[in-house]
Amino acid sequence: MQVVSYFVVAPSGSITVEQQAALAAGLGVHPSDIPVERGYQSPLRAWLFVAFLSVALLTLLATSTTTALSMGEARRDLATLAAVGAPAGVRRRLAAAQAGMLALIGTVLGLVVGSVPGALWAWAVTHRPAYSSSQVGPGFVVVPWLLFAAALVLVPLLAAALSALFVKGRPDLTRRLA
Repeated sequence: MQVVSYFVVAPSGSITVEQQAALAAGLGVHPSDIPVERGYQSPLRAWLFVAFLSVALLTLLATSTTTALSMGEARRDLATLAAVGAPAGVRRRLAAAQAGMLALIGTVLGLVVGSVPGALWAWAVTHRPAYSSSQVGPGFVVVPWLLFAAALVLVPLLAAALSALFVKGRPDLTRRLA
């Protein structure tokens, strides 16, 4: 039995499923008989996206709750601002600024606190003993920078936008005695 192997490179850099099927038809074999390396495909990509959405939703929920409580406590002060002539959007801008800063601080702290055990776990899983000596080979950590950047930008912006959207522009003016 003679084993024949081929190494095929596509000019675009990756071989599509259609190209794999055409090659298999030309060779008279089933497409599954032709192994194609398409690079590393992370099975955790979907889980990372779900985790990102879950944490973002939790952060938005905590931020909106904190902003609502704070705006409730500042009701009398905001009514005073409105009574002395502050524009109607001041209340919305204050709520948006507060929610954005809370979400930014929470996101930064969450990323820092979550990255330390994540990096330690990744290093522990990826380091291995060297083959020729008793030394331990170096481990590696892959940081999802794009996900971190998305969290640092999108979550505070979304929190600020939602706060500005759901806070009333003009407070209910009441009469203050003393």
